[in-house]
Amino acid sequence: MGDRMFIAPGYSEDEDGSKWRYSNLRMVEAIVCTAEDLGLSGLDLMKEAGIDQTVRNTKATYSGPAVDDLPNLSHEIKQRIKHYLKTLPGHE
Repeated sequence: MGDRMFIAPGYSEDEDGSKWRYSNLRMVEAIVCTAEDLGLSGLDLMKEAGIDQTVRNTKATYSGPAVDDLPNLSHEIKQRIKHYLKTLPGHE
């Protein structure tokens, strides 16, 4: 598997063109891992980005802003979130 491109919120595409979706839970996990790397609270980071409501329905496909469009987060944090979206085990 190569790098995945994020084509729309909740969906991604592998280099070979195969598409996959990700859930609110995957986004939450990516943010929590990012927060842990930086010694921050995952919930605080989600609140800062305005997507703390994603924890209410973890089975739903993520439909919030694309990672690059999340407000109040640095470029470094967005890059880490995208890294974890790509590398956490299993996609749906």
